[in-house]
Amino acid sequence: MNKKGVSTIIVTVIMITIVLAAIGVVWVMIQNILEQGAEDISVASARINLDVQNVKVTEDGVDVQVRRNKGEGNLVGLKFIVSDGIGTEIFEEPTTISELGTQKFSLPYTGFVKSVEVAPILQSAGGKNATGQVVENFDNPRKDIYLEISEKTCSELGWVLGGATAECGDDIGCIKDVNWEETKNACENAGARLCTKDEILANAVAGSGCGFDSYMIWTNTECGLKGFYLVDGNPLPNEFYCEEDLSSITSSQFRSSIGVRCCGDN
Repeated sequence: MNKKGVSTIIVTVIMITIVLAAIGVVWVMIQNILEQGAEDISVASARINLDVQNVKVTEDGVDVQVRRNKGEGNLVGLKFIVSDGIGTEIFEEPTTISELGTQKFSLPYTGFVKSVEVAPILQSAGGKNATGQVVENFDNPRKDIYLEISEKTCSELGWVLGGATAECGDDIGCIKDVNWEETKNACENAGARLCTKDEILANAVAGSGCGFDSYMIWTNTECGLKGFYLVDGNPLPNEFYCEEDLSSITSSQFRSSIGVRCCGDN
C-alpha cells in the first residue's frame, strides 16, 4: 500500500472519530433537554390544591393558615404574595404539608392587608425546585368608603388651620361614644372628613373645644386586616393603636371614650 492510500485511511478514520464524538455530544445535550423537559412536565402536571383558611393580623405580622387538599405533587414550600393594594411583599416558607393537612405560617409583614396570594413550591424527581401557579387568593372583603378630601373648604367650614399636617380641624357637635361609621358619617355630613393618623398625631385638632384631648379619635388610616387607627386626641408619640372592631364606641386598649373630631382641606 502506498503512502497516499495510508493517508486516505487515516483521514477517513479521523473523520469518523470526529463525527462519532459530535454525535455523542449532541446526544448528551438532547438527553439533558429531555430530562429537563420531563422534570418540567412532572412539576407542571402536579395538582396541588390549597385553601387559605384564615388570615389574622398580629402584633408581629400576619398569620396565614393553609390547608392542603387532595392532589399529587412533591410540595417543599409555599410562596406568599401579600399586597396592601399598592405594593407587594413576597415571602417563601418551607413546608411539607401532607394531603389534608393544615399549617399556620407567621409572616413578618406589617401594614394593611388587601390580599394574600399563595403558590406552591414543588420539587421535581431530579431535586430541582419550581414555583407553580397561584392556586389560592385571599381578597379582603372590606369595602369601606370614605372621603379623602373634604367636600367643603376650611373657610366654608369656618375652621382655623390645624397642626403641621392638617389643613384644618374641629370637633363636631361634641359627639362622643361613637363607632367608626358613625364618626365618618358625622364628619362627612358636616362637609368634612375623617382625619388621618398623622394629622391627629400632629395635634391638628387638639384643644378644639369639646374636651376631647383625653378621648380616642377614629381616623381614616387603614391598618391590619380590616381596622383603622384610633389615636389619642392630644397624643404622646405612642398613644395610638389599630382597632379592628369598627363597632367599638370605647377604646379597648386605653379604656377611654371615643369622640368625634374631623378635618378639612383648603
